[in-house]
Amino acid sequence: MGVMHGDEIEYVFGHPLNMSLQFNARERDLSLRILQTYARFALHGKPVTDDVNWPLYSKDQPQYFIFNAEKSGVGRGPRASACAFWNEFLPKLKGQTYNECNCESDYIPEVSSSLT
Repeated sequence: MGVMHGDEIEYVFGHPLNMSLQFNARERDLSLRILQTYARFALHGKPVTDDVNWPLYSKDQPQYFIFNAEKSGVGRGPRASACAFWNEFLPKLKGQTYNECNCESDYIPEVSSSLT
């Protein structure tokens, strides 16, 4: 499934570098690389050194930078097949209609009558 939104925060703020927490050496290395990348971007306006390829993302060239404990590099079209489902399904879902409900209920009469 991949990472969830916000999972990087511990690494951005260097939590794995705190030896009292239970992070392994690879996680500490990743946190250090993330901190260096943020610092390099703040100082030089470019997140990586000249020898590293970090392509611009565009609709025509959906390339992204892979940044994890195992490797760094360039990937293409993140989750394109999974997103294709939603691109087809959501417009159909938006076209569905529903009947307006009458909010009164026979199940709990005292609640229904207090709402009117």
